[in-house]
Amino acid sequence: GAHVGYITRASACRSVIAEHMPSAAPGSKGGEARAWLDAQELASRKNARVIDKLEIALPLELDQAQRVELVRAFVHELAGGKPVPFFAAIHDKAGTKDEAQPHAHVVIRDCDAVTGKGRVIGMSEKGSTEKARAIWEQVCNEALRDTGHSARIDRRSLVDQGITDRKPQEHHGVRARHMEKRGKPSQRLAEIQEAQKVPGHVQRAAERA
Repeated sequence: GAHVGYITRASACRSVIAEHMPSAAPGSKGGEARAWLDAQELASRKNARVIDKLEIALPLELDQAQRVELVRAFVHELAGGKPVPFFAAIHDKAGTKDEAQPHAHVVIRDCDAVTGKGRVIGMSEKGSTEKARAIWEQVCNEALRDTGHSARIDRRSLVDQGITDRKPQEHHGVRARHMEKRGKPSQRLAEIQEAQKVPGHVQRAAERA
């Protein structure tokens, strides 16, 4: 419940999706969704896995409405079409740093909303992370293709893709950005920014594309 309250903060959250559980407006501190999840936690045994949390980088090529539908399609595919309660907060507000790094925070209560039986998506099972990455690659590339974009994502590492002239990018993170705002240089952010520098010929090729 506290996590839902955090990801729906008005300074970052633009839009919310929820299915088979209550929703919450940005800035509502989680609203009814938080109360629902807190009740789910109380009803579960003490060592139960209450939710699965996923953070997904969203394509810059898609507009805001298309990103919402992409997240919805991803969870539906992940659940194999079964009715699984989930909540997603979209962070891509115009005028914020998230505009350049759009992403979604997804919260899944892994149970069938009709039968109440758990472990529908099995995120605690061996190989579940790779399965989720493969599904995201599939639905994201389908969305890019269907909207007429040539860009594609690849879940493989740059080494496995045979790319040796650039380093992988990383998410800056809210803590590092807050430190920078307060005038306190973040070593972590500096390291990421340095790692993201690419050779001139690669940058020019990207600009031409």
